[in-house]
Order: sequence, then structure tokens, then C-alpha cells
Amino acid sequence: MRATFLNDEVSRDLDECIDFARSEGLDAIELRMIGDANVVTLPAAEQRELAAKLARAGLRVVALSTPLFKIPLEGDADPDDPDPFRAVTAGFEEHLELIPRAADAARLFGAPMLRCFAFLGRGDYRDVRAPILARLRSAGERLARHAPGLRFGLENEHTTYVRTAEEVADAVRALGDPFDVLWDPGNAFVAGERRPTLGFEAVAGLVGHIHVKDPLPHGDGLRFVPLGQGAIDYRAQAAAWARSGYRGYVGLEPHLIVGRSSIPGARACLDALRPLLADAVAGAERSPT
Repeated sequence: MRATFLNDEVSRDLDECIDFARSEGLDAIELRMIGDANVVTLPAAEQRELAAKLARAGLRVVALSTPLFKIPLEGDADPDDPDPFRAVTAGFEEHLELIPRAADAARLFGAPMLRCFAFLGRGDYRDVRAPILARLRSAGERLARHAPGLRFGLENEHTTYVRTAEEVADAVRALGDPFDVLWDPGNAFVAGERRPTLGFEAVAGLVGHIHVKDPLPHGDGLRFVPLGQGAIDYRAQAAAWARSGYRGYVGLEPHLIVGRSSIPGARACLDALRPLLADAVAGAERSPT
């Protein structure tokens, strides 16, 4: 397992991200916001320029972190919401039309995965499972037609209907290809999960990518702190990932700003994450099969 980072958790300036990766010896990056736009909505010429910079820097792109389907299941999106997709495309059909554009960007950057969601909502997943799966299945079919081999990483996200390990595992098993789980233990915690494993055993074997952040109860809510200083036992998480056979990238998404910069927070999290990953893999390889 190796560490990577969502670019805008360091900087929305790609040159600064490249400098950070070089200084930390990282070989990969995950792309989300560049300037004020999601990377998949940028003009093609700008995307080509960014891809060339990353190639010269020797950085691979592990995923494009799109907000596909981070929209209400029914009705129009909030017109005041700043989401770069929803600012211009409010509904499901419009998001379906964005799949080829996102897939073309993934091909350009050499990214094997597009992050997606299972619709904004506060209700029970079981009550809306059928329409969610129907819509995501049609999205998967469109992706498979346009870009065979490209994967959707379905993220468990506390603002959507798919929040927990059990819910995202159920959805991905029902959907099949081209869907994998994008496991985010921090989001599971924010959604109310408190088991020591945060339910990871439900998604073991289904995970295509991982995001990490560390929430900590604070007053009536939560705040995010450097990895290892919050409520999540990331040593136990990493050990579980390694035992499950996961050997992919783990992406930092710490939601930390120190002063006016995200770089010190990202560096602190990276310093905590790397030894956890190395120890977890070493422990899994020592364990009898």
C-alpha cells in the first residue's frame, strides 16, 4: 500500500502539488479541483497541459475525484450550491451526459477510476435502494460502453444515501462491474458508525481505492485533526486493509488548513500514514495464510 493525496487538499495549483509530491517522494496524485473547477470540467487544452506536466514530473494519476451523482435523488439541485458539476448541471440526466467527458479526461490522465456518489439524501438507504441502483446501473452501462475497463469508485459519504460499509458493499455487489468501493472510514464515522473496525469487514475484497481523514468529536459536532490524533484507529484500519489483500493507494483527504496553507496539515498526515501502511503490509505478510 502506498500513500497519495487529493491535489486540492494540498493546493489547487498543480505546480505546488508537484513540488509537494517531489519533496515527499510520492509517485502518484489524485485530481479533484484545479483552480475553481473540477478537473473533468476544464477545457481540453488545459487538461492536456496538466497531463503533460504530470508526465514530466513522473506522477501517475490514481483517480479523478468527480462529484458525479452527488445530487439529490429527486428534483433539482440547490442553485446556490457551489459544487462545480451542480452549478451547471442539476439533474441525473445531465450527469449521465457528463460521463463521456469525465471518461475522456481519465483516459488522458491515465487514471483507472472515476469517483462517484449515491445521491444526496437524509433518508434510509433501504427505502430508496431500487431507484438508486437503477440509476447507477445505467451510469455503469454508459461508462462501460464509452470506456471499457475504466472503473467507478462508489464512495460512502455521510451526506448521501450510501453512508456505511454495509450500504456501499450492498450497492457495489448488486451493481457489479464497473463499480468498486471507494472506502472512506472518516465518512463512516461522521455518519455515526462507532464499531472499532467501522464495518470494514463488509467491504473487504470490494475496495478499489481508499480516502482517509480523522474526525474528532468537538462540542456538539466534529472537527478534523491530523491523522492519528482523532477518533479513528488507523493502525487497526490499515492492518485490516492489508489482511484483506488490498495493496493499492491510500489517498489523503484530511480537510486540514494550518494558517492559510493546507501543506503543513497534509505533511503531518503523510508522516503519520506512511509507517502505518508499511507496518500493516509487513504484518499481513508475516501472518500465516
